[in-house]
Amino acid sequence: MQGACPNKSAATHWLALGVLLIFAGGCRWYRIDHWSLFADEVWSAMASRDGSWSAMFRYIIAAESHPPGYHVVLRITQMLAGMSDVALRFPSWLAGTALVYAVYAYGRQYLGRITGLLAAVIVCNHYYAIYYSQEARAYALLMLAILLHVHALTGWLLSRYASRRGSMLLMIGSGVMAAYLHYAGVVYVAVGGVMVLLHWLRHRDRTLLINALVGYGCISVLYVPWLPGLFHQLINGPVEAWQRPPTAESLWQTWRLIAGENPARAVWWAVLAVGGMVALWRQRTPSARAVLLLLPALVALPMAVFFIKSQFSMPVYNARSFTPAISLVALLAAYPMALGITAIPSVRGRVFALVAVLLMISAVQWSANFQHQLYTGHRFKQEYRQAVELALQRQAMQGGELIIGNVFFNHYVEQHAPFKRTHRVFSAPDQLDGLVAQLHAQGIERFYFLDMYSGGARSSPLMDALAARYRRVCQTDLVLVRVVGYVASDPVSMDAVPEC
Repeated sequence: MQGACPNKSAATHWLALGVLLIFAGGCRWYRIDHWSLFADEVWSAMASRDGSWSAMFRYIIAAESHPPGYHVVLRITQMLAGMSDVALRFPSWLAGTALVYAVYAYGRQYLGRITGLLAAVIVCNHYYAIYYSQEARAYALLMLAILLHVHALTGWLLSRYASRRGSMLLMIGSGVMAAYLHYAGVVYVAVGGVMVLLHWLRHRDRTLLINALVGYGCISVLYVPWLPGLFHQLINGPVEAWQRPPTAESLWQTWRLIAGENPARAVWWAVLAVGGMVALWRQRTPSARAVLLLLPALVALPMAVFFIKSQFSMPVYNARSFTPAISLVALLAAYPMALGITAIPSVRGRVFALVAVLLMISAVQWSANFQHQLYTGHRFKQEYRQAVELALQRQAMQGGELIIGNVFFNHYVEQHAPFKRTHRVFSAPDQLDGLVAQLHAQGIERFYFLDMYSGGARSSPLMDALAARYRRVCQTDLVLVRVVGYVASDPVSMDAVPEC
């Protein structure tokens, strides 16, 4: 679609891509374990670790609101690498880094090498592309799966790879992966199927129809085992207090996420993306029409599906579900910039313009990243690890046990060999005598009870009872955590409990 680059520039592009991938991996690895796992990360890790495989699937059906694909990833990860923060986040890091290359490969294949490089730089430096590459959740893997699926579908629409086994395997594998990672993946795959159907209705390509029936048929068959879990979660899925029907403001917040958080720059990305669609429409080539059919639809239609559904039934609209649109918008936004660069007559001028645009994109994105505290802000991460480490610092060097009032703390307690979690959950004041009796029976001299509560909300009645009886509460600098200290031999002595 764009003029061929000079011979020497091909090596320059590959060198630039290599440097970009190293940078992408580095900025996603930097401080990857700085914050402890937050609630959803720990919940997934604990759910995927305990018991047999069948027990894990039964638990997911009963207590989760997501398909089991990411739990399988975490279970295998913990079997191979343990349950450290870095190990659990490694699959997301790997997928987030691979996404940068996948964006380049798609752009180079269908929109030109310069478009691929510009789009890869946008994704490499994108706030949320980095953010979710450092989180033990499914979103980084979902972004990669959807882009691979779009790559296969684009080739199909052009009839280039429809008969190739590799393209079929890519289409089926990426579709199944996306559907099992997140329910938004099901919608993205379905929208892709609708676009293929519309293309077939216009062109009546028999080969495309046969391959689409085979490909989507295989995806459907492979998804059948999860249908009971899907129906159970649809009927019995929990509705959190924060879930509300989306509004027009929700759509704007979603676009901010797709564009990289900064509201002012989100407008510029929208302008560039629309410019890319106009440029594709004016090209009137098969490649341009295939890209134009898929990318805008896969940006807008999944949001529309969840938005409309949430107006009339259980609200399920969540901006994070639409992270796959990040790479698609990056490709659309990069295309008009690439056209402007390739329109420059001299080779030296094109090289200078390309370098200038790459530096400008990086500067704009990283100024927003630092403004929104990509590496330094709390990012809604509750500091479970820091709370456990604080309690461990107060513990006697020998003996004792941590009594944990929250499953999220258990993840970190169990990483410290001398300590173990209790299998009895204490949550009410009338259980306090039973707690003391158990401590005496087990010969436990010292313990700390960690309690997580929402900022500004009332603490639990058990915490109030502990504080009243033992008169020692360590209010930590971790905004959401309190630690109660207790010594069995002298529970009312202030001197008996180590200083906070």
